[in-house]
Amino acid sequence: MIAIKKGVFSIFISKILIGGLGLLMVVLLSRYLGAKGRGEISFFLSSVALLQLFIDFGNNTSIINLSYQHNKNALWKTALIWIFGTVIISAIVLLFLPDFSYKIWVPLAALLYSFINLNNLFLMGATQVNKRNLINVLLPLLLLILFYLLFHFHNNQFNYIYSLLIALSLTALVSYVFVKSYLNDYQGFEFKSILLKQGFWVQMGQAIQFFNYRISFFIISIVLGNQFLGVYNNAIVLAESIWILGHSLGQMLHIKILNSNNQQEILKLSNRFVKINFLATLAMILGLILIPNSFWVWLFSEEFSKMSQLFPYLSFGILFFSISNILNHYFHAKNRFKLILIANAIALLVGLITLLFLIQKYEIIGASIAWSLSFLAALIVYSVAYFKDLKLNFSHSQQSL
Repeated sequence: MIAIKKGVFSIFISKILIGGLGLLMVVLLSRYLGAKGRGEISFFLSSVALLQLFIDFGNNTSIINLSYQHNKNALWKTALIWIFGTVIISAIVLLFLPDFSYKIWVPLAALLYSFINLNNLFLMGATQVNKRNLINVLLPLLLLILFYLLFHFHNNQFNYIYSLLIALSLTALVSYVFVKSYLNDYQGFEFKSILLKQGFWVQMGQAIQFFNYRISFFIISIVLGNQFLGVYNNAIVLAESIWILGHSLGQMLHIKILNSNNQQEILKLSNRFVKINFLATLAMILGLILIPNSFWVWLFSEEFSKMSQLFPYLSFGILFFSISNILNHYFHAKNRFKLILIANAIALLVGLITLLFLIQKYEIIGASIAWSLSFLAALIVYSVAYFKDLKLNFSHSQQSL
């Protein structure tokens, strides 16, 4: 239990730092580029994340589980082959798509992000939490410093892209140095097709979850414009920052399950994490809502004056996901990927239908309501499955008595 507390604390602190650096980056982007420029960057990053969805069919969290059972070096190279192949194909496809801001940089950014993520997955599987945390903090720190320096001394619309690519390159190099020593079990290369087979179910669930998170970004950009998207994105960034504790608890729960066969102990820990995360999230939501609108105007600019109106509607989604996040890690560690896929698919369907209906009448407030309803749908599916596990475990306990 002491090891778990240290692990959670380590991840939590790193996520606090990442969240703080991310918020500073949002402030700089909002002030320097305005709501429209912020929206363009949001569209670019969403495009990068969309490409990573396809990359991650061979580079996803199933690697953590598989690294306990298969040759790590072969797994790493298999994922790397998939990453490069997908990026090359995507670069060709992008040539035939309509032009948009920074389109030519999408494949390169996705490649570097994916390489860093690959190394982080192996570090997590090796329980090298501190090294993985350092990498995750290094990227936003480098990005913030580089962007500030470039924009301060040379005002250019491409400064963010230049800063991002340099920061990604340096972080990718550090991540490889860290992971290299854990890939020394070389026994001759064999393409690990199991990574794609198991990764298919993992990534289908994550792909659908991505659309659940980000489909509103593309629709807002098309229907309302990038200025509305900039305001909405800032609100989402602040909302998602509240999930820091939940992500920390969930990741440690995942590792604990992989290293334990005691189902009763696992369920007790899961219940404890759900309660802690729920209460902490509720307190942070109340704090976010109570912050006066004048503070956000001062922090970002007058263009973001309507942002605080979104928080009451987003707060429900924040709370729903805080519980779902723990349950998601529980089922993921149990290799119950089809359940995760079903939960995310239902959430996407609910979110998309309500979004298309509400955005026309209520604009970004409608998008915020749809965002919360989608998380409620996923929570219902997870909760039903989890209570079945609790009931089954209780029955086994009674029989053993």
